[in-house]
Amino acid sequence: MTIHQLRQDTAPQGADVVESDAEYDVKRRANVGVDNAEFTYINVYLADRAYGGSEEGGWWYDYGIPVESRRVKVPPAGEVNPYSEYQEELEFVESRYYRLNQGRPEIHSVRSEGRYVVVEEDGFAKPYPATTPHYE
Repeated sequence: MTIHQLRQDTAPQGADVVESDAEYDVKRRANVGVDNAEFTYINVYLADRAYGGSEEGGWWYDYGIPVESRRVKVPPAGEVNPYSEYQEELEFVESRYYRLNQGRPEIHSVRSEGRYVVVEEDGFAKPYPATTPHYE
């Protein structure tokens, strides 16, 4: 399993997951800093599942606890530079948490202790879900 698959499978609902290096210039356009430089956040969550209740035979929901948030400058549109601040930070963070996930069970396992998820978002990492879901 690649880190991109890991992130896609366990990313917070609504998160902007990067699937390939070619996608990064498209997904960062809305986040412009005061000096007209564009920024994005590389956020890390410890994602797991929590027991929601006994209704309908029991149900679970996904949650994430922020672990790390890095604000990085995005290269100009169309520029693919393997040495850019963005690319270096993304590779560093992905490799660190990929190693930490080695040997951890998937979040759907009864033995799960959570898995680290690396996602790119427009803002600082926040716990999810914002409110605990209730069965209706």
